[in-house]
Amino acid sequence: MTVREDIPEPKDLKKYLSGNEISLKCSFDECKEFFLSELGDYLWEYFKSDFVSSGYNFEGFLKVLYVKRRSIISWAEEKKEWPELVEEIDKGKESCLFKLFK
Repeated sequence: MTVREDIPEPKDLKKYLSGNEISLKCSFDECKEFFLSELGDYLWEYFKSDFVSSGYNFEGFLKVLYVKRRSIISWAEEKKEWPELVEEIDKGKESCLFKLFK
């Protein structure tokens, strides 16, 4: 497994998310307003070139994060390590399911 060590963990965002209840049942728009946009803006800086070369735009990237919200919540709750979450997101661009979001 290749770990993207170039992406520092956003501890302020993690603290914010851990202090608020996030529902797995939130709609894309609700999650986008609550946390996906901020996390997406942060991660897009690091993932943009890889995802764009795979045919994604920013909105498609946010949808990948939305599908990964269970893992994002686990990270915020200290149940998943940051490198593991980053790796899941990175692999998301290759998934057949995620290719629907391009």
